Amino acid sequence: MFPWLCSKDVALEITKERRDAYERIKYKLTNSPVLILPDFELPFKLYIDAACSQGLGEPLHQRQIADGEPREGLICYISRKLKESEARYGATQTECLCLVWALEKLHYYLKGAVFEVYTDCTALKSSRNMKTTNRHMLRLQIVIQEYGGNTTIIYKEGKSHTNADGHWIIAVLKSYVKHKQRGTLLQLLQQRYRSPELEFKLEEPWLRSYKDNKFFLVDGLLYHREKCTSALTVVDRDHISLIHQEFHDCSYMGHMSKDRTKERVTSTAWWPKWEQELSEYINTCERCQKENRKHGKKYALLQHLEEPQNSWETINLDWVTGIVPGGKENYNYCLIIVDRFRKSMRCLPCHKEDTAMDTVLLFWNIISTYGPTCMTCLAPSFHSPQLTIHKQMA
Repeated sequence: MFPWLCSKDVALEITKERRDAYERIKYKLTNSPVLILPDFELPFKLYIDAACSQGLGEPLHQRQIADGEPREGLICYISRKLKESEARYGATQTECLCLVWALEKLHYYLKGAVFEVYTDCTALKSSRNMKTTNRHMLRLQIVIQEYGGNTTIIYKEGKSHTNADGHWIIAVLKSYVKHKQRGTLLQLLQQRYRSPELEFKLEEPWLRSYKDNKFFLVDGLLYHREKCTSALTVVDRDHISLIHQEFHDCSYMGHMSKDRTKERVTSTAWWPKWEQELSEYINTCERCQKENRKHGKKYALLQHLEEPQNSWETINLDWVTGIVPGGKENYNYCLIIVDRFRKSMRCLPCHKEDTAMDTVLLFWNIISTYGPTCMTCLAPSFHSPQLTIHKQMA
């Protein structure tokens, strides 16, 4: 509408609708919530939150006297998106990063001032005295400790901590529809003693989970417990379809694999045969079939190696690179072979340009002297076809 009104040869007609719109804009710009000027003689309030591995949000507030009454007003609001590496941080590390970034950006307000930090992460309260071997966490602690006794970190429950994470938090899906099995479970859980008559009405897998004490009530909501995680019980098909879309198709989920999608759904919602339905939904995803991609590939666990009983029964292989060229042949690489029984080492000089066949010939010096051995290195250099054939022959 505005480009059309500002175009050439267009007369601006003041109608009642446009006048009302102008008055509404003027009211929004001149009434609360509007930014206030800081008073450096009063303490500040900093609200921080990092939600859903997406971004950081920190509004800076201050309680001032307005119209004869103390009111809390907004001074400024800063936010940014998390980097790819930061999105893999843990909850405590991300909250510390959020606080440090706010202190750096708002240092002209907070340096030398008294202020309170409100967070929904309880571990952040002890961040200044936390003992950790993580170097990144230590650097964050040093920045937080610079503000010393002027800073007070206060825990605020996540439900009431909405002014900082309103743009980032994902709403938890809740189902309040009437469901036959869910209603029976609620009656069973609300009773002090087990009722065989009500248990007879339950069907599988509701009955099996109930007998295993996997259901429990919190504030009238039915949750399902599985090992160390608890998830809200969902029965409405519309909500289940929405969960499929939000945890797989959504832009910030990126069409992840079955394993990664299940990890996210496990701590959010539960319904009968949810794993089977989720697998079928991912297998029939049109975009995943077109692009033929596999995200979040799971790797096998490392195998336990038994202690060798004889010399050169089991060896370790590895490369040493970045060596200054030396000798008549100008060697710049070195193949290290270590006997796990005697802890003895053999160093075979080589070149960066050596092929897999050259490596086989070098390794053959060990085989011809000590016999077949077991290789334990997982580097791609030791998985060539030549070494595979050599392993089969040995």
